[in-house]
Amino acid sequence: MAKIVYIEIESAGVLQKHGLKIDKEKTPFGEYEYIDAKAFNFPQKELIKIANREGMPIFSQVHKVFPVGKTFMDFVKKK
Repeated sequence: MAKIVYIEIESAGVLQKHGLKIDKEKTPFGEYEYIDAKAFNFPQKELIKIANREGMPIFSQVHKVFPVGKTFMDFVKKK
């Protein structure tokens, strides 16, 4: 069963609630989890807020956003 994270964002003055699944990305260094928002077109400033609040990366159609001061290497799970 996929993990789901529930978020609230404000877009154009409207508060929206979404359930986003947590997915995995494989890299040569191992796997790491991220919040998958590819089905939505959220503004970049909202993605930054979500990444910092949840403490994990969030990927949209256009952006890959990590919490402030972090890179994907901070989230890689070693095999």
